[in-house]
Amino acid sequence: MKSYSTEKGHVIAMCDEGIIGKILEDGALLIDLKTYAGFYKGELLDEGAAAGKLKGIRIYSANVIGKEAVGVIKKEELAKDSDIRMVNGVPFVQIYKVDY
Repeated sequence: MKSYSTEKGHVIAMCDEGIIGKILEDGALLIDLKTYAGFYKGELLDEGAAAGKLKGIRIYSANVIGKEAVGVIKKEELAKDSDIRMVNGVPFVQIYKVDY
């Protein structure tokens, strides 16, 4: 998990450890976890610790990839089943909160 602080809130990058370095592709959908590994590599946390890091922060956007990472986001009620997409059998969710 990696968190980037911005004036609008935190940008969260979460990815299961086992898929960092892979390229996930399904038709026109491509998630490049090889080239952009540095965006996701941060603290190696278990699900409870990751959930704890999400509590009490303002999330501006989040890119979350992998069964465990997406499970944390769902458990914390930041995404619902209809928000989750699949690429090569791997769940992912992108969250954007826009303030006008």
